[in-house]
Amino acid sequence: MAHDYFAAQEAMAGRLITLVPGLKSAAGAPGAAGAPGAGENIGAPSPLPAVEVLHDGCQYLGRGTDQWLLRQRWKVSLTVDSMNDRRGSRARAAAGPLLARIISALAGWTPAQGCSPLELADGCGEEYHDGRARFSLLFVSIMALRPE
Repeated sequence: MAHDYFAAQEAMAGRLITLVPGLKSAAGAPGAAGAPGAGENIGAPSPLPAVEVLHDGCQYLGRGTDQWLLRQRWKVSLTVDSMNDRRGSRARAAAGPLLARIISALAGWTPAQGCSPLELADGCGEEYHDGRARFSLLFVSIMALRPE
């Protein structure tokens, strides 16, 4: 049974920085240390490639006798350099192997007590802005939460 609604978030970021060679930073919340654009110098570029794990909402699945079941969605965004890369081919070449490692590190892994193993879900995509390319994946997990 989970006691922290966001328990999976930091666990996922920690697992990624440990198991995905080549990542320069990983963060479990926007503005956290290591988040793209975070740090002592607010707005300063963070080292790339970087990954960020963001909560993307939940769906209430029902209530048992002593717990609520919630399907949590986690957006995992990989940011790589795309400066002077008009077609995005270098960014995609850099991101491809890292995305494969991210999927291998998270899919089927249980991020926290009271959570089901993570599953890769449909959704997300890629975007290019300010010389950076962001590739996002969506993972889901079911959390059993005890009401107070």
